[in-house]
Amino acid sequence: MSQGVDRPTGMGAVYDDRDGALTASRSPSLAVGALFAVVIALVVLSDTTAGDWFTGRRIALAVIAVLALLFVDRWLSGERTNAETGLLFVRLGLLAGLAVVAIEGRSAVIGEGSPFAYAGVLLALLTLSVAHPTARDRPLELLSVGLFAVVLGIYFSHASALNPGTVTARLMLWVGVVSVACLFVVPRYVPEDWVLATIAAIAAPISALGLLGVVVGTYDVGPFTVQPWSATVPVPFVGELQATRSIFLNPNTFGLVAFAGAAAATVEAVRGWEVDRTLGVGFALVAAVNAAGLVLSNSRASLAAFGAFTLVYGIAVVGGRRTLPLTILATLAGAVGVLLAIWTGLLDSAGRLELWSAGLAAIGDAPSPLGYGIVGSGETIEPYLTDRTGSVHNSYLSTTIRVGVVGGLAYLALVVVPLLVAAVRTSNVSVAAFALASGWAVHQLFEVYSLFQVSTPAVLAALALGYLLVGSTDPGDR
Repeated sequence: MSQGVDRPTGMGAVYDDRDGALTASRSPSLAVGALFAVVIALVVLSDTTAGDWFTGRRIALAVIAVLALLFVDRWLSGERTNAETGLLFVRLGLLAGLAVVAIEGRSAVIGEGSPFAYAGVLLALLTLSVAHPTARDRPLELLSVGLFAVVLGIYFSHASALNPGTVTARLMLWVGVVSVACLFVVPRYVPEDWVLATIAAIAAPISALGLLGVVVGTYDVGPFTVQPWSATVPVPFVGELQATRSIFLNPNTFGLVAFAGAAAATVEAVRGWEVDRTLGVGFALVAAVNAAGLVLSNSRASLAAFGAFTLVYGIAVVGGRRTLPLTILATLAGAVGVLLAIWTGLLDSAGRLELWSAGLAAIGDAPSPLGYGIVGSGETIEPYLTDRTGSVHNSYLSTTIRVGVVGGLAYLALVVVPLLVAAVRTSNVSVAAFALASGWAVHQLFEVYSLFQVSTPAVLAALALGYLLVGSTDPGDR
């Protein structure tokens, strides 16, 4: 990967941050990187009109296989000391055990219905999170692992009370594998640029298919169906155009994929411009295609997320790292402004204000500080609604409904604290990950997913946060 020019401010500072703060000591082999790109594609395809085959279990097994290859690849390229070899065998043993659990469920660990089964899986996942060859402490990363353990532990507690043969009981096992990989493992061994280019490349053809659907209407591409959406979108100099959901079941899913693709391509366009103008222009075109798809998805949450990303990244590109505290203040001010506009009726919230109020009421009536369990937020808040139904449309509220005030506060800290720390420790932060994590933090204000799912937004948001965590630790660790 090309090296940036060491400049204190401006585009060079943004470009340089990936070299010292983000990449591992070497890039993994092309084959391993390509396999992880396939995993991201599988996750995205799981939310499409042909997503039935891409189950959480299969995605978790694919993640386990890629992690094993990453660890072996790192060992082959290193010094192969006794300590490194021992660590490799520990990791591979943990992954083998998790693979068995992913296939068979918790009964494969210590017996059907055992209260210790999930505890063993949680311990294995946390060991994978921190088992890196480093001689230094990583306070922020270790704090994040602790917060992650609180939330996942509460989810596991709820899952342990369910019938072990149900999909819901096994789902959290798959979620744990995927979340740990995206938050704490992959960002340490796969360069950020690889992931950003992959996301941009996956989103671009999906956006292009959606744009074509605006012109020709519904059509099929292999097993996928490109479909319009009922809403229309005002486009300057063009007029009203039909919204589209591309190959997804919901336009909001298309919108968040287009947002991630547009943001990733924007970063690579800025970085590529420093190395090769042709590369920069190419990524700029990819960003434009994805941005057009984002607009025609009519996903207001994704538009708000892209606005937050653009604000943060734009200020950092112009002003350099020293402006990161300003970008946090600007993002907070923007988010508060949008929420106030919704509260006062200046912005149409599509009923979210009533849904949020019902969510807060449900949280107040929760049976315990650990929440209602693995339930749908829609069914939980239904008794508190009068003339509408729907999910709570807020990730922080939906998570708190499921894992209670204890888990909800831990989840909020897991998302927000790394941003606050990164804004202060500006010298060793990935500006791209900082901007993307800011966008996803805003996005979660208006959508119902969380980092603890096997879904497109969960994986993409977890990767952004993971690269922010890696970039916010001491570079001597890498």
